[in-house]
Amino acid sequence: MKFSLRSVLVVVFLVALCCPFVVRHLQHKAKLTANMQEYAVACAITHYLSTHDLQWPENWEQLEPSFVAEVGNESPWSFRELQNRVSVRFDVDQSELIACSRVANVSVNFVGIKTPDDRVNIFQPNQFILDYVRFHLENADRE
Repeated sequence: MKFSLRSVLVVVFLVALCCPFVVRHLQHKAKLTANMQEYAVACAITHYLSTHDLQWPENWEQLEPSFVAEVGNESPWSFRELQNRVSVRFDVDQSELIACSRVANVSVNFVGIKTPDDRVNIFQPNQFILDYVRFHLENADRE
């Protein structure tokens, strides 16, 4: 099979033209996957908070039943995968959590789920947790 120099150059040009788009797509997909994994853990944490009087879990073992109950089979990732990929602060104090949730400013500096500095999580898992706590406290005040 013989190829002309022109056809080889055209193929090389097309591959070189497409490579940056493929790389960018794969990077975007990896970031989106990480964002969704952090959100799945945030859902498990809110379930844990709802069943433990707003006490933050102390470790992954305490969080696992809440993951199974809240996310369970709907998650494309196992609990062990999330445990290895998502960074959770397990030293959150209940008073810190409640104080941060009462602040109306969305940019409050609460970090329960840590994301790398170069990535913004579009799902905002920490804000999701604070919103849950705020909603829980507001409803408790009404009763």
